[in-house]
Amino acid sequence: EVRENLPKFSDWPTFPQVFVNGELIGGCDIAIDLFEKGELQKITKEAVSNN
Repeated sequence: EVRENLPKFSDWPTFPQVFVNGELIGGCDIAIDLFEKGELQKITKEAVSNN
């Protein structure tokens, strides 16, 4: 049921869908790209420090 409805909620058609702090970051390719650039670490670190 989640796999059926999540694309409608997030307006993102593919899986996996990476969310940080309730915000859609993107799919696997985008998450890998952000990781390789060091930006995913910044995003997650900021999310943790804000909570």
